[in-house]
Amino acid sequence: MKHVGRYDPQHAPDPEAWLALDEAERIELVLQYHRRTRVKLPNARLHATIHVVVENQVALGDEIPVRRTLERLRAEGLDRHDAVHAAGSQPATRTSRTGPSWRALLRRAGSVAAEAPMDVLGLDHVDLTVSELARSIPFYEKVLGALGFRRVPHATYVAWANAHLAIVLRPAERDAVFDRYRVGLHHLALRVRSRDEVDRFHELLVREGITVLDPPAEYPEYGPQYYAVFFADPDGMKLEVVHFPWGYWRKVQSEGRDERPRYAPK
Repeated sequence: MKHVGRYDPQHAPDPEAWLALDEAERIELVLQYHRRTRVKLPNARLHATIHVVVENQVALGDEIPVRRTLERLRAEGLDRHDAVHAAGSQPATRTSRTGPSWRALLRRAGSVAAEAPMDVLGLDHVDLTVSELARSIPFYEKVLGALGFRRVPHATYVAWANAHLAIVLRPAERDAVFDRYRVGLHHLALRVRSRDEVDRFHELLVREGITVLDPPAEYPEYGPQYYAVFFADPDGMKLEVVHFPWGYWRKVQSEGRDERPRYAPK
């Protein structure tokens, strides 16, 4: 049996040797890795514990589907370290061979939220400050209307919404030129379901004479199959329409639904 002397999340530890360690030894090996690589974490022990939970289940092979989950995530472009993080966001229940349950391990590591994790469902709304409402309202009516948003009547602000997000315009209180490299908003990206929708939206931009910053293209530096067009609003704010299906939510992002359960059964 091999001895696990060092941990590297880019390479799976020998299953038999890993499972032969006790939980404290496994956690310490992960802590040593993060100290070696000088990764600063708000709760290093909690982070290491999540690594251990995932590696425990990978070591069990096909008894628990985490190994196949890592393989799928890596096929989608994640390296093994990032895939461990993604798998750790929804860990399965324990088996007796891996030791304590993941909830027990997280409690030991100081995670109060482990008992009742909160889950952000999405972005609720974004407020954009514009220099001239009279100039910006027709622009956003055209752009957001083409993307399926509808104007929301309201007494105090101007807004458009769909089933997922509201975008609000507010008048600026002082003159300023937009600079996305100052503190605040850099750019706003809106996701669509297909590359074809990105292309069709670009056609609308050209047809309406809207400033196109970058025409539709793939951006592998942002992720596998990342396809986007960038454009500007009347104040020069950078906006983006992107197709980027990834991870667990791939089918939801592309097809609007996924028949699989969101979480592993408890």
